[in-house]
Amino acid sequence: MKIAYVFDRAYPFSKGGVERRTWEMARRHAQKGHQVTIISMKQWEGDKVMEMEGVRMIGVCPEVQVYVKGRRSVGAAVYFGLCVLFPLLKERYDVVNASIFPYFSCLSAKVASIVWRSKLVFSCWELWGSYWGEYAGRMGTIGKVVERLTVKLPDWMVVESDDTRLGLKSWGFDVSRIALIPSGVDNRMVHSVSPAGADETADVIYVGRLTGYKGIRVLIEAIGVLKERGKRVTVSIVGDGPQKEELQHVAQTIGVGDRVKFYGRVEDEKKVIALMKAAKMFVYPAAPLGGWALAPVEANAAGLPVITTRAGPVVGSTDVVQDGVNGLLLEELTPTALAMKIATLVEDAALRERLGRQASEFAARYDWDNQTRKVELVYAGFATRRGW
Repeated sequence: MKIAYVFDRAYPFSKGGVERRTWEMARRHAQKGHQVTIISMKQWEGDKVMEMEGVRMIGVCPEVQVYVKGRRSVGAAVYFGLCVLFPLLKERYDVVNASIFPYFSCLSAKVASIVWRSKLVFSCWELWGSYWGEYAGRMGTIGKVVERLTVKLPDWMVVESDDTRLGLKSWGFDVSRIALIPSGVDNRMVHSVSPAGADETADVIYVGRLTGYKGIRVLIEAIGVLKERGKRVTVSIVGDGPQKEELQHVAQTIGVGDRVKFYGRVEDEKKVIALMKAAKMFVYPAAPLGGWALAPVEANAAGLPVITTRAGPVVGSTDVVQDGVNGLLLEELTPTALAMKIATLVEDAALRERLGRQASEFAARYDWDNQTRKVELVYAGFATRRGW
């Protein structure tokens, strides 16, 4: 098959969950003999077309800032959406897989799929719905309308959680054309990495973008609660984002600056895994918007139980963590409630070890090789509703 993936950023130049998922699947498609292209902004030096591990990379426009003041830039989304249209019309692909967010590139993908009669698949990470008002105020009404229109365009939807699948169903999308395929993990790589050294050990680790809805401030405040109760708990925070300086200030203000270590963006994937293995647990304060997230699964593969909230800002539950199986769930995200869960795992080694073993078993089911095969079934036309 000839497959194109469309997203405005590409791995390894950006290391978000969408970029990582796209790359892991694309290179596995290429290893099986498929012709694979990733179409994105040009984030690399040199020619706009290059090849990595058998995957063709096309940079359709110069890279621009996709986040402005902590929010996705509408201008950048429109810009990329326009720039991607001609490359998609220039040659035929059997399958075009576009990330549904940030929407406008999906419109170009739809036009190209009509012209070439190719299969159009959207990867849908979450549905925002009413959350648009909280995120963007009055402008959120436009986002809400665009989202509703965009979900009507593809032949197939690939989602990562049952919440997203049910949300699409409630919006009128044919549930028989929705494939539930969460992101995976490279278990072999994770198991090959040794823990970081003693100077980089921590009780808790968080890995991800430092934005408001992730709830990292609550994690820092929870460490403050534990300090007030005479418990010394340390945290490693790996990642960058618009809230980094504010979070550092919060840590200093409440007197836990010596217990919270900010690593910033860590380029070496194995270094991130090593830091995970040097911790006792992974905390993902706010539930993933779509009920699934890559970093917690990687933490599970590293043998870490995960603490997160049962209710996220968009969906009503989380699939990536099962309470008492591969981690613990909070009913609500407050510093005190989170502090108590952290204290439980710090103090109860037997519980922590049991959840860690079960976490590794949970992650084994989501190896990238398995998840890529499932996506290929969708592309080949053999997928059935939740048929795995």
